[in-house]
Amino acid sequence: MKSILTIICALGLGIIFVAASSPFGSANNPNTTKAFSDYLGNKTELNLKGQIVDHNNQPVENATITIGNTSVTTDTYGKFDLNNVAAHENLAAISVSKDGYKSEHVDVTPTDDTTKVNITLHKQEDLSLFWFSKNNHNLPQVIEK
Repeated sequence: MKSILTIICALGLGIIFVAASSPFGSANNPNTTKAFSDYLGNKTELNLKGQIVDHNNQPVENATITIGNTSVTTDTYGKFDLNNVAAHENLAAISVSKDGYKSEHVDVTPTDDTTKVNITLHKQEDLSLFWFSKNNHNLPQVIEK
């Protein structure tokens, strides 16, 4: 019984030793695993311009566009400009919101000069029991027997 326990312990220690010395997943080898921030690239400043439209391709006025801690609202034509906004070389996360519309989140890769983006917002659906009555729909009646 002691010899079986000794063999199991020896195998366990051998597996741990092999896993620790493996080039895959080793904490001592910095080239094996990248942090998420490594994929984003270096921090940079971004110039962004674009237009926000609805599902009918009509401009959405007063929509709020946010990148990091910087926000701006669209004009009457749904257009916006953001200059010198903090971003990363490979990714800029854009959020767009307006009351009555579903919020949109878009990730873009910045270009050398000014990144242009057009985003479509969709009306927010208010499906509930009140929607049925507001739109003259009758709920099915349940008849108990």
